[in-house]
Amino acid sequence: MLTRSVGIDPRFSMAYSLIANYHMYLMLRGWGSVADNKKLRLEAARLAVETGGDDPRSLALAANTIAHCGGKIKEALALVARALSLSPDSTLVRRLSGWTCMIAGERERAIEHFERAMQLDPMDAYAFHTYYGIALQHFFTSRYEESLAWIDKALLDRPNYVLAVRLKVAASAMAGRSPGEIQEAIVQLRALDPELSIAKIMQRIAHLRQLDLEFYAKALRLAGLPE
Repeated sequence: MLTRSVGIDPRFSMAYSLIANYHMYLMLRGWGSVADNKKLRLEAARLAVETGGDDPRSLALAANTIAHCGGKIKEALALVARALSLSPDSTLVRRLSGWTCMIAGERERAIEHFERAMQLDPMDAYAFHTYYGIALQHFFTSRYEESLAWIDKALLDRPNYVLAVRLKVAASAMAGRSPGEIQEAIVQLRALDPELSIAKIMQRIAHLRQLDLEFYAKALRLAGLPE
């Protein structure tokens, strides 16, 4: 339907942004060819920027997709800054700014954006995604108990949110939680994605910085997840 919509209106920037976002989530879930997916994501994001003009939502979505493609983080941050200047009090723009800063390794700035998103809309239907974003920042700065607290908030909203369950496995291991608790998280993760391995996870989060990838892989190995 999004493809049909841009066929009707080739300058419908939000539709291009959503197409890019759709392909990004396919990648995060490990569905389809990584190379083909990246090409489609970038093409749609570029069209969103070209046609977006001053649509802050479209620019923020495109920025997030470009950041997830890797290697274009400065461009993504510039687009986020533009979106924020146009709409600093948009929950969506703030949340996406948080994710773009997270990929760039700007931890505290990412948390600021996520916290602002929660302030702007305490009843946000995608609050679980914001909680998970904050959990990731704490995880990568070795604040494991804080990370687990935010993971629990995300899972309270979305019990089968596989990304949060995956992070729970890693954070639980690094926090020194009991083997039984770690195994319980692994069982939950296996129920959601039976064939999951460290290699597959690394492929899905390849947009992260190399040191973050190594840190995450170390935590998953400590938890006992297979290579």
